Amino acid sequence: MTDEPREEPAEEPPVMPTAAEVAAAWGRAEPVERPQVVLYAFVVWVLAGIVGVVNAVVMLINKQAFIDHAIKQRRGANISNDQVAGGATTLLWMFMIAACVFALLFALFGYKAQERERRARLMLTVLCVISVVFYLVVLQVYLSPLVAALALAGTALLYLPRSNYFFRPGELPT
Repeated sequence: MTDEPREEPAEEPPVMPTAAEVAAAWGRAEPVERPQVVLYAFVVWVLAGIVGVVNAVVMLINKQAFIDHAIKQRRGANISNDQVAGGATTLLWMFMIAACVFALLFALFGYKAQERERRARLMLTVLCVISVVFYLVVLQVYLSPLVAALALAGTALLYLPRSNYFFRPGELPT
């Protein structure tokens, strides 16, 4: 046994650092204060998630109207009313799960954007495109246009000039 001091392994740099980590690494010590517009974007994204879940709940409550409409639309298909009802119920529950997943992702990435994570802003932009297509093309019922509008508004807030300044990567090496 030796009493030699052990060397601590050097901490590895992160694979994709945040804007704050890049600024600190390049010697810019002045922290950038989070603008209010980024907080408003977070609130709008959370509202979009809540309205999406409420939309799915309203669809489940009005399940019989969807089943009746599907039965009228089946025109000559060899499926029974029970099969239509089972399929509609499954589809509505899938929409409910999707709305909950969207809401969780909206809240998670909106929260991470508060910490100046550029990846979170990018993910919210991708989620915006997906949710607009989903709610305006696939699921055109009740509150769907409102969810799509809130997602677009939340994304627009993240790309305003003050938000861009907040998310800027800092001085890059030349």
